[in-house]
Amino acid sequence: MTPSDPVRRRLAAISSTTLTMQQLRVLAILHAHGPQRATELANRLQVSAATTSGILDRLEAGGYLERRQHELDGRARAITLTPHGRASILAVVD
Repeated sequence: MTPSDPVRRRLAAISSTTLTMQQLRVLAILHAHGPQRATELANRLQVSAATTSGILDRLEAGGYLERRQHELDGRARAITLTPHGRASILAVVD
C-alpha cells in the first residue's frame, strides 16, 4: 500500500456519491458533533438559514437525516443522522 492509497479511496468514494460538497459537509458535521439545530449548522457552514434549510430538506428527503424534537428545548428541532446518513459519511471519511 502506498501513502496515496487512502487518498485515492476517499476521492473515489466522494466521486461515486450523488451528494454535493455542502451536503457532505452537513453529514460530516453531524457525524463529528452529534445532533445540531439548523441555526448551528448554518453557522458552521457559514451560509444563510435559507440555504441550510434547502440542504436539510434534500438530505431528509433522501433519508440521510431526520429532524427530531430537541432534548432540552421542546420548541426546537435537532437534526440527526439516520443509519443511512451515517453509513454514507463513513464511506467517505473512513
